[in-house]
Amino acid sequence: MRKRNRVLLFSVLAVILLLLYLFFNPVLLYFPDENVKHPENTYVKGDTINPLREFDFESGGYTAYIILKEKVDVVDMPFGTAFKTIDAALLKQLQQKVSFTYSGGDMATVENEFLLFENDSLVFKTGIVLDEHSQGFQSGHFGWIKANGKNALSKYCKQFSVCFPVIVFPN
Repeated sequence: MRKRNRVLLFSVLAVILLLLYLFFNPVLLYFPDENVKHPENTYVKGDTINPLREFDFESGGYTAYIILKEKVDVVDMPFGTAFKTIDAALLKQLQQKVSFTYSGGDMATVENEFLLFENDSLVFKTGIVLDEHSQGFQSGHFGWIKANGKNALSKYCKQFSVCFPVIVFPN
């Protein structure tokens, strides 16, 4: 009987440790798609651009995720590491009210991710920086683009909902 209690106790502790690990290290399970849109990169340093302009959020079916793997210097985000929105109006505001300046360069290592799915297919993926001094997107396609305005990007991102469980399956 004592052996069974020890096994049960060990199992419960293992599950608790696993859940704590997943809380601080979210896992987003998806299959990379060929549907990721990359507008033609003809930008010149200093251009004002918006990589989200390609999407028709009014048609619905969009889900956006923010995965914070590195929370150092992240501002204005609620407690948590995985965030989600299906709010078309919020995505439309993000699309219309946040513009970016093309830098022609790259930001150092960007660990955090912004992912956009349309009907369960990944259509946009980029790194995201949400710190106090600099906010923007980092992608292998367009490099570093800085959001124009202080905390312009986090103003909308902080309205995403915290995801529970932290193993997230799109829609």
